[in-house]
Amino acid sequence: MMTKTRWFNGAVAGGLLLVSSAIVNAQGIGLLPTETAEVRESEWIDITAGAVFSDRQQFYGARDTFTLMPECRLFADLGMVNRDGYDTDLGAQAGMTYAIPLDTEFDNAMRASLFGSTGDQIGEFGGTLSWIVSYRPLENGVIFYGGLGVELDHKSFKERIANVMVIDPNTSAESTQSVIEPSSNSTRIYPLLNIGALMPVFEHVNVFAEFAYTENWWIGVGLRVR
Repeated sequence: MMTKTRWFNGAVAGGLLLVSSAIVNAQGIGLLPTETAEVRESEWIDITAGAVFSDRQQFYGARDTFTLMPECRLFADLGMVNRDGYDTDLGAQAGMTYAIPLDTEFDNAMRASLFGSTGDQIGEFGGTLSWIVSYRPLENGVIFYGGLGVELDHKSFKERIANVMVIDPNTSAESTQSVIEPSSNSTRIYPLLNIGALMPVFEHVNVFAEFAYTENWWIGVGLRVR
């Protein structure tokens, strides 16, 4: 009976997080949080490799997570950012997750990160702060997790020559013209939410899938070794 109750509670929590995802965002530099909130043994190391996709931007990279002490772990990402219409740039993210012990069935933690990328055409940096909740209905089973917080994102677009498609209104013929796009800057603050699941496939190997939303939907998939 207790097992059925825990599964029901987990399903309800997952459903609420999924419904909430319609109003949130996550950034596309670095892997999505892919983070659970439990207390861990010190000096525990996770290696994560994965990809993040939206309709206009992709990130491919890896993360190293080190448990500094049971409640505190540090992480760092490194990979390539591919934006439609721009060159591929190097992207990085680093941060900390701090587990907060509460008397509930769910594990809770605070997560903070800084991220950035720079290139010949666009530079971007920012940070996130979020509350992470995770839940494992069965021992050694799937872990469901989600997070809610805020994100600061700053983009600096450099002047560049871009090729645009032009259609002749008389003949409908297509041609390409070069135009100068002036430099510009954009700074925004977004709400932040993610939801995902981490599933064991072998003793120390897990796969994950994660969803997030900003102006675009984001999907993250990958492999974690712990």
